[in-house]
Amino acid sequence: YTFVIGSRYVPGGQIPKEWNLWRKMNSVVGNMCARSIAGIANVKDCTAGYRAIDCSILRKIALDRIKNQGYGFQVTLLFEALAHGAKVREIPVKFIDRKRGDSKLSIKDILGFIINAWNIRLQGNDTLMKYLVVGLSGIFINLFLFEIFASINLSKFIASPLAVVGATIWNSLLNDYWTFIERRGPILKKSSIEVILASTGIFIIFSLLFPQISPLYIQVIGIIPACIINYLSVPQWRQRRSLGD
Repeated sequence: YTFVIGSRYVPGGQIPKEWNLWRKMNSVVGNMCARSIAGIANVKDCTAGYRAIDCSILRKIALDRIKNQGYGFQVTLLFEALAHGAKVREIPVKFIDRKRGDSKLSIKDILGFIINAWNIRLQGNDTLMKYLVVGLSGIFINLFLFEIFASINLSKFIASPLAVVGATIWNSLLNDYWTFIERRGPILKKSSIEVILASTGIFIIFSLLFPQISPLYIQVIGIIPACIINYLSVPQWRQRRSLGD
Protein backbone atom coordinates (compact mmCIF):
# COMPACT_ATOMS: atom_id res chain seq x y z
CA TYR A 1 0.00 0.00 0.00
CA THR A 2 1.19 3.54 -0.79
CA PHE A 3 -1.42 5.57 1.11
CA VAL A 4 -2.45 4.36 4.57
CA ILE A 5 -5.19 6.10 6.57
CA GLY A 6 -5.92 5.87 10.29
CA SER A 7 -9.67 5.47 9.81
CA ARG A 8 -12.49 6.14 12.24
CA TYR A 9 -15.14 4.56 10.02
CA VAL A 10 -13.93 1.05 9.28
CA PRO A 11 -14.71 -1.89 11.59
CA GLY A 12 -12.75 -1.35 14.80
CA GLY A 13 -12.52 2.41 14.31
CA GLN A 14 -14.20 4.84 16.68
CA ILE A 15 -15.04 8.52 17.11
CA PRO A 16 -15.14 10.19 20.57
CA LYS A 17 -18.25 9.46 22.57
CA GLU A 18 -18.10 13.06 23.81
CA TRP A 19 -18.80 14.47 20.34
CA ASN A 20 -22.11 16.25 20.14
CA LEU A 21 -24.55 15.73 17.26
CA TRP A 22 -23.11 18.74 15.34
CA ARG A 23 -19.57 17.32 15.37
CA LYS A 24 -20.79 13.87 14.38
CA MET A 25 -22.91 15.23 11.52
CA ASN A 26 -20.03 17.38 10.23
CA SER A 27 -17.74 14.36 10.06
CA VAL A 28 -20.26 11.94 8.58
CA VAL A 29 -21.68 14.38 6.02
CA GLY A 30 -18.19 15.58 5.07
CA ASN A 31 -17.15 12.04 4.23
CA MET A 32 -20.39 11.47 2.33
CA CYS A 33 -19.65 14.58 0.22
CA ALA A 34 -16.11 13.38 -0.46
CA ARG A 35 -17.36 9.99 -1.62
CA SER A 36 -20.52 11.02 -3.47
CA ILE A 37 -19.65 14.45 -4.88
CA ALA A 38 -15.86 14.33 -5.27
CA GLY A 39 -16.12 10.69 -6.30
CA ILE A 40 -13.69 9.14 -3.81
CA ALA A 41 -15.55 5.86 -3.58
CA ASN A 42 -14.47 2.94 -1.40
CA VAL A 43 -12.63 5.14 1.14
CA LYS A 44 -14.57 5.40 4.39
CA ASP A 45 -12.62 8.18 6.12
CA CYS A 46 -11.61 10.75 3.48
CA THR A 47 -11.06 13.61 5.96
CA ALA A 48 -8.77 11.78 8.40
CA GLY A 49 -5.44 13.53 8.96
CA TYR A 50 -3.58 10.54 10.40
CA ARG A 51 -1.89 9.22 7.26
CA ALA A 52 1.24 7.56 5.96
CA ILE A 53 2.02 8.30 2.31
CA ASP A 54 4.73 6.86 0.10
CA CYS A 55 6.96 9.69 -1.14
CA SER A 56 6.89 8.26 -4.66
CA ILE A 57 3.19 9.17 -4.81
CA LEU A 58 3.73 12.68 -3.45
CA ARG A 59 6.42 13.37 -6.05
CA LYS A 60 3.90 12.75 -8.82
CA ILE A 61 1.50 15.41 -7.51
CA ALA A 62 1.93 19.13 -8.17
CA LEU A 63 1.47 20.01 -4.49
CA ASP A 64 2.08 23.72 -5.09
CA ARG A 65 -1.10 23.81 -7.14
CA ILE A 66 -3.29 22.55 -4.29
CA LYS A 67 -4.43 25.84 -2.74
CA ASN A 68 -7.15 24.77 -0.32
CA GLN A 69 -6.56 24.03 3.36
CA GLY A 70 -8.02 22.02 6.23
CA TYR A 71 -10.41 19.23 5.38
CA GLY A 72 -10.57 20.41 1.78
CA PHE A 73 -6.82 19.82 1.48
CA GLN A 74 -7.17 16.33 2.95
CA VAL A 75 -9.74 15.36 0.35
CA THR A 76 -7.90 16.96 -2.57
CA LEU A 77 -4.61 15.26 -1.64
CA LEU A 78 -6.34 11.89 -1.32
CA PHE A 79 -8.05 12.39 -4.67
CA GLU A 80 -4.80 13.33 -6.41
CA ALA A 81 -2.98 10.37 -4.85
CA LEU A 82 -5.64 8.02 -6.19
CA ALA A 83 -5.45 9.72 -9.60
CA HIS A 84 -1.74 8.97 -9.64
CA GLY A 85 -2.04 5.30 -8.78
CA ALA A 86 -1.99 5.21 -4.98
CA LYS A 87 -3.12 1.97 -3.38
CA VAL A 88 -5.11 2.89 -0.28
CA ARG A 89 -5.46 0.92 2.94
CA GLU A 90 -7.53 1.99 5.96
CA ILE A 91 -6.42 0.91 9.44
CA PRO A 92 -8.95 1.31 12.28
CA VAL A 93 -8.11 3.88 14.96
CA LYS A 94 -9.93 5.04 18.06
CA PHE A 95 -9.99 8.79 17.60
CA ILE A 96 -9.42 10.74 20.83
CA ASP A 97 -10.88 14.20 21.22
CA ARG A 98 -8.63 17.20 21.83
CA LYS A 99 -7.57 17.92 25.40
CA ARG A 100 -7.06 21.67 24.87
CA GLY A 101 -8.61 24.33 22.69
CA ASP A 102 -11.80 24.26 20.63
CA SER A 103 -12.67 23.14 17.12
CA LYS A 104 -12.21 26.01 14.66
CA LEU A 105 -14.56 24.53 12.05
CA SER A 106 -16.94 27.27 10.89
CA ILE A 107 -19.88 27.50 8.48
CA LYS A 108 -17.47 29.12 6.00
CA ASP A 109 -15.19 26.09 6.25
CA ILE A 110 -18.10 23.73 5.68
CA LEU A 111 -19.28 25.64 2.60
CA GLY A 112 -15.71 25.77 1.32
CA PHE A 113 -15.42 22.01 1.76
CA ILE A 114 -18.58 21.37 -0.29
CA ILE A 115 -17.47 23.78 -3.03
CA ASN A 116 -14.09 22.05 -3.14
CA ALA A 117 -15.80 18.67 -3.54
CA TRP A 118 -17.72 20.01 -6.54
CA ASN A 119 -14.54 21.55 -7.97
CA ILE A 120 -12.92 18.12 -7.87
CA ARG A 121 -15.96 16.63 -9.56
CA LEU A 122 -16.02 19.19 -12.36
CA GLN A 123 -12.28 19.32 -13.10
CA GLY A 124 -12.66 16.52 -15.62
CA ASN A 125 -14.63 18.66 -18.09
CA ASP A 126 -13.75 16.46 -21.05
CA THR A 127 -15.11 13.44 -19.22
CA LEU A 128 -18.21 15.36 -18.19
CA MET A 129 -18.89 16.35 -21.81
CA LYS A 130 -18.54 12.74 -22.95
CA TYR A 131 -20.88 11.64 -20.19
CA LEU A 132 -23.46 14.24 -21.21
CA VAL A 133 -23.30 13.12 -24.84
CA VAL A 134 -23.81 9.50 -23.80
CA GLY A 135 -26.59 10.56 -21.42
CA LEU A 136 -28.45 12.43 -24.15
CA SER A 137 -28.19 9.48 -26.50
CA GLY A 138 -29.45 7.24 -23.69
CA ILE A 139 -32.47 9.48 -23.20
CA PHE A 140 -33.28 9.13 -26.90
CA ILE A 141 -32.91 5.33 -26.72
CA ASN A 142 -35.07 5.21 -23.58
CA LEU A 143 -37.95 7.21 -25.05
CA PHE A 144 -37.65 5.54 -28.46
CA LEU A 145 -37.96 2.07 -26.91
CA PHE A 146 -40.82 3.23 -24.68
CA GLU A 147 -42.77 4.47 -27.73
CA ILE A 148 -42.04 1.23 -29.62
CA PHE A 149 -43.35 -0.86 -26.73
CA ALA A 150 -46.39 1.39 -26.35
CA SER A 151 -47.16 1.10 -30.08
CA ILE A 152 -47.54 -2.68 -29.71
CA ASN A 153 -49.93 -2.14 -26.77
CA LEU A 154 -47.54 -3.39 -24.13
CA SER A 155 -48.53 -2.31 -20.61
CA LYS A 156 -46.85 0.95 -19.65
CA PHE A 157 -45.72 -0.63 -16.39
CA ILE A 158 -43.77 -3.21 -18.42
CA ALA A 159 -42.71 -0.87 -21.21
CA SER A 160 -41.11 1.58 -18.78
CA PRO A 161 -38.60 -0.76 -17.09
CA LEU A 162 -37.80 -2.48 -20.41
CA ALA A 163 -36.98 0.89 -21.97
CA VAL A 164 -34.84 1.82 -18.96
CA VAL A 165 -32.94 -1.47 -19.15
CA GLY A 166 -32.29 -0.98 -22.86
CA ALA A 167 -31.03 2.58 -22.35
CA THR A 168 -28.94 1.52 -19.34
CA ILE A 169 -27.18 -1.18 -21.32
CA TRP A 170 -26.56 1.32 -24.14
CA ASN A 171 -25.14 3.91 -21.73
CA SER A 172 -23.04 1.34 -19.89
CA LEU A 173 -21.36 0.10 -23.05
CA LEU A 174 -20.65 3.61 -24.37
CA ASN A 175 -19.34 4.84 -21.02
CA ASP A 176 -17.11 1.79 -20.53
CA TYR A 177 -15.55 2.01 -23.97
CA TRP A 178 -15.50 5.77 -24.46
CA THR A 179 -16.20 7.93 -21.39
CA PHE A 180 -14.71 5.98 -18.48
CA ILE A 181 -12.23 3.72 -20.25
CA GLU A 182 -10.78 2.22 -17.05
CA ARG A 183 -14.16 1.33 -15.55
CA ARG A 184 -14.96 -1.64 -17.77
CA GLY A 185 -16.79 -4.48 -16.12
CA PRO A 186 -20.23 -6.13 -16.11
CA ILE A 187 -22.76 -4.44 -18.38
CA LEU A 188 -25.26 -4.11 -15.54
CA LYS A 189 -23.32 -2.87 -12.52
CA LYS A 190 -24.65 -2.09 -9.05
CA SER A 191 -25.28 1.51 -10.10
CA SER A 192 -27.18 0.24 -13.16
CA ILE A 193 -29.56 -1.70 -10.93
CA GLU A 194 -30.08 1.42 -8.79
CA VAL A 195 -30.84 3.44 -11.94
CA ILE A 196 -33.42 0.90 -13.12
CA LEU A 197 -35.10 0.74 -9.71
CA ALA A 198 -35.16 4.53 -9.33
CA SER A 199 -36.62 5.18 -12.79
CA THR A 200 -39.17 2.40 -12.55
CA GLY A 201 -40.19 3.38 -9.02
CA ILE A 202 -40.75 7.01 -10.01
CA PHE A 203 -42.70 5.95 -13.09
CA ILE A 204 -45.04 3.75 -11.05
CA ILE A 205 -45.58 6.37 -8.32
CA PHE A 206 -46.25 9.24 -10.73
CA SER A 207 -48.48 7.08 -12.94
CA LEU A 208 -50.65 6.18 -9.95
CA LEU A 209 -50.74 9.69 -8.50
CA PHE A 210 -51.17 11.56 -11.79
CA PRO A 211 -52.97 9.26 -14.24
CA GLN A 212 -53.92 12.27 -16.39
CA ILE A 213 -50.28 12.94 -17.35
CA SER A 214 -48.96 11.30 -20.51
CA PRO A 215 -46.88 8.18 -19.70
CA LEU A 216 -44.15 9.51 -22.00
CA TYR A 217 -43.76 12.65 -19.84
CA ILE A 218 -43.58 10.51 -16.71
CA GLN A 219 -40.90 8.40 -18.35
CA VAL A 220 -38.88 11.59 -18.86
CA ILE A 221 -39.28 12.52 -15.17
CA GLY A 222 -37.84 9.15 -14.16
CA ILE A 223 -34.74 9.73 -16.25
CA ILE A 224 -33.55 12.75 -14.21
CA PRO A 225 -32.63 11.05 -10.89
CA ALA A 226 -31.28 8.07 -12.84
CA CYS A 227 -28.72 10.30 -14.57
CA ILE A 228 -27.59 11.75 -11.25
CA ILE A 229 -27.22 8.33 -9.62
CA ASN A 230 -25.25 6.98 -12.56
CA TYR A 231 -22.74 9.82 -12.70
CA LEU A 232 -22.16 10.08 -8.96
CA SER A 233 -21.40 6.36 -8.79
CA VAL A 234 -18.22 6.69 -10.87
CA PRO A 235 -14.91 7.05 -8.98
CA GLN A 236 -13.45 10.27 -10.39
CA TRP A 237 -9.79 9.39 -9.97
CA ARG A 238 -10.22 6.66 -12.60
CA GLN A 239 -11.27 9.22 -15.19
CA ARG A 240 -8.16 11.37 -15.44
CA ARG A 241 -4.82 12.60 -14.19
CA SER A 242 -5.45 16.15 -13.05
CA LEU A 243 -3.21 18.56 -11.14
CA GLY A 244 -0.03 16.59 -11.74
CA ASP A 245 -0.44 16.87 -15.53
